[in-house]
Amino acid sequence: MHIREASAADEAAIRELIAAVHEHDHVGRLDAQGRPFWRNPANWSDVALAEADGALLGMAALYRPAELAAVQCEVLVHPAWRRRGYGRALAGWLRTQGQQRRVELVARVDSRRPGSQAFCAALGLVAEDGWLAMVADPLPTASAKPLPPGYALRPLQAHSVADMTGFADVFGVTFATHRFLMPIAVPELMQWWSGPDFDPQRVGLAEYDGAIVGIVQVRPIGLPYPDGARISGHIGPVGVLPDHQRRGLARALMLYARDYSQAQGWTLLDLDVDVHNRSAQALYESLGFRTAHTLDWWRWRLEQ
Repeated sequence: MHIREASAADEAAIRELIAAVHEHDHVGRLDAQGRPFWRNPANWSDVALAEADGALLGMAALYRPAELAAVQCEVLVHPAWRRRGYGRALAGWLRTQGQQRRVELVARVDSRRPGSQAFCAALGLVAEDGWLAMVADPLPTASAKPLPPGYALRPLQAHSVADMTGFADVFGVTFATHRFLMPIAVPELMQWWSGPDFDPQRVGLAEYDGAIVGIVQVRPIGLPYPDGARISGHIGPVGVLPDHQRRGLARALMLYARDYSQAQGWTLLDLDVDVHNRSAQALYESLGFRTAHTLDWWRWRLEQ
């Protein structure tokens, strides 16, 4: 087995790996057609692959910053090659990257994966706050209410820099106090929303006198059920600027995502919410969402 830096030529193999681990690890990266979703990284040096005899055994990746001095990371190992030390070797690569860049690493672990929690603990990671994974199954049946005067909802205009800027600005304000989330830059949005399969109507914008004051995005992911994976409309982010809250905008944006999902034939919704954000949880519960499991964050601190 050897570990090497990934490149764009490895994209197909990475997608196959994601598909192989999906049922076991619940990585949430299958689209409406059941195809594995993978967004090419800004720098391929942030991705490492473990191989043996030409076969891809696993991967490790650094993603966007989770905090000013911490980066989100991930280790995936093919189910057929587990319990042979490959995960630990890939984690060692991540640790070296963190030390060289002088950043701490954080990993999100699904509570349904006790083996992953034990793996993190064995490596010396420390569990911190988490998110609740909430599901609305079936789709909410609530009716939309009229918005106050001056407010309106509309979809994103494709390739609109003004809309992307407004989305990024609202995200930066509304999630400023949320752990493990950093502001989004317009170039990131351009990269995310430039693919041929992207539908701009997946993004809803709330405006007040023409200015963007609220946002929502929904995308398809495969959720595991006893009878097989089902496609859910995964909502995130959803947020409203403080000066425009308590006017029904968040609820209207959630129902915008519901309506889009229903039009696509998706039969349920899901989202992640900070365990401390009780006001958001209350809104989601009023629409029929219930907590399914938790997503725990583990931190790998820099050595002193």
